[in-house]
Amino acid sequence: DRGAIVAFSDNVRVTQDLYISVGDAGCDYTRVTGCNALNGAARYQYALVGKVLRITSTGGIPATNPFRGSNSVRCNVTGGAQPGQVCQETFAWGLRNPWRIAFDPGASGTRFFINDVGQNTWEEINEASAGADYGWNVREGRCATGSVTDCGPPPPGMTDPIFSYRHVTGGCEAITGGAFVPSGIWPSEFGGTYLFADYDCGSIFRADAEPDRHLFADDLRVRARCQQRREPHLRATWRNAGSLLPHVRERRAGAADCRGRRRQSLADGRRDGLSTVRIRAAER
Repeated sequence: DRGAIVAFSDNVRVTQDLYISVGDAGCDYTRVTGCNALNGAARYQYALVGKVLRITSTGGIPATNPFRGSNSVRCNVTGGAQPGQVCQETFAWGLRNPWRIAFDPGASGTRFFINDVGQNTWEEINEASAGADYGWNVREGRCATGSVTDCGPPPPGMTDPIFSYRHVTGGCEAITGGAFVPSGIWPSEFGGTYLFADYDCGSIFRADAEPDRHLFADDLRVRARCQQRREPHLRATWRNAGSLLPHVRERRAGAADCRGRRRQSLADGRRDGLSTVRIRAAER
């Protein structure tokens, strides 16, 4: 439960590393803490939940993984170890629901962002860094969990997101897809920028300097009579002889027999004059 991506790094021909995002499972599987905001499982370094993991293509541990000390062990068989031990597979930790990760095709090495879906108050984008602790369930966004006022520098050893936004009733409350725009593919002002989608408000944004976010496309969510929805789906696909293009579509959320009227939105640059972007409702 929570966390849903397995991806090779963009420099796979060099490193052969595989990254796996794993959510905190909603409730503490040890029953020491609780559920939702009370779930402390992401804080357990001896468990694989609430983490981004990194392994080799053959299932081994990369030599540069951050936790390879004398107290570290493999956790791949049972999903965990004993308290006081550290899982060697862990690349980064302290995450709630790292729903998607996106690699920067323009980076000289491996650079990627983590879209971490928040609990009740904040959504966040984290820049991945080996060994980083992003603070969940102590922190949400740049604040103490559940707060919009108890904010400021993170506690020692924790890393704040590079971008976050607050929940607003009826608004954007679930960050999902994300993709980098490679330089030279779209107009220059978009080169190297990061686009992210929010499931709840059916919109895609360009991440600018926090707290600014530039609306890229909206009206991507369609409600059916059974109250299930189509969600904005943003992914990166390889096209044009190896160029990585963000690909935007709506996809069905829920059962195939959920009947309802569908509005179709076809756009070639409906927000920014981009002739290469098409946004449409599409059956998965």
